[in-house]
Amino acid sequence: MECKEAKNIGLYLNNRLNKITKNRFESHLKTCRRCTAELKIFGVLKQAIKEKTSELPEVDVTSKVFNIIAKRESRVRKPASNVFRIAASIPKSRIRRKK
Repeated sequence: MECKEAKNIGLYLNNRLNKITKNRFESHLKTCRRCTAELKIFGVLKQAIKEKTSELPEVDVTSKVFNIIAKRESRVRKPASNVFRIAASIPKSRIRRKK
């Protein structure tokens, strides 16, 4: 059976609990072995991820993604824009409607 307070582990690790909930959770940790064990595991994982990501070179992902999109858009013909212009120029009286 999973503890109902386990949902607070991630929030606790990321300092996202308000003061009252944080105090209540810390009291809960004193009596719940399962949450205490999970908290330790997640704490170790969080630290390992933090250490590994600090080793990665800083990359401006956003600008790279926008550059890729811009290159692809410049290569792709845009027939849809012409379709909309043509459709807009057709008088309503010439459009057949299904009954």
